[in-house]
Amino acid sequence: MSGKVSRTGGYLLDYSTSDEAQRDRFLSILVTSADARMADTIAAMLTACGHATSQIAGHVEGLRVMDSFVFDVLVIAVDHDGSTSLAFAIAAKAKLPAMRIVWISQNVSTPPALAKSVVDAFLGIPFTLDQLQDCLRERLPVPRP
Repeated sequence: MSGKVSRTGGYLLDYSTSDEAQRDRFLSILVTSADARMADTIAAMLTACGHATSQIAGHVEGLRVMDSFVFDVLVIAVDHDGSTSLAFAIAAKAKLPAMRIVWISQNVSTPPALAKSVVDAFLGIPFTLDQLQDCLRERLPVPRP
């Protein structure tokens, strides 16, 4: 694969347009969780699948990182009520509208109503590597020009 550096500083890969290449392409993924062990585990799983992952500890830091780098996917492992995570998801989507957001929680059966309009995919805890990969494959972002 070849690539180019975007105007905002992120590295963008040039992808094939075939369906198979779309399913198996590597993504630039930003992972956040209030629980550092959870963020480490998710990032390790995604890295093992060949994706480029970055981790952030806080939502303010995440928005700052998005000023410099473009991400294909934002993975938010939600803590407790998810209210601050929802505010972060809304701000992140406003900053990078093409970025897809995956919401990981122990309670995905009743996500906040507003989350449904911002979040592209919901994944329940516990989950397997295959379930995480399937979630990403189903919600792949449209390739950037």
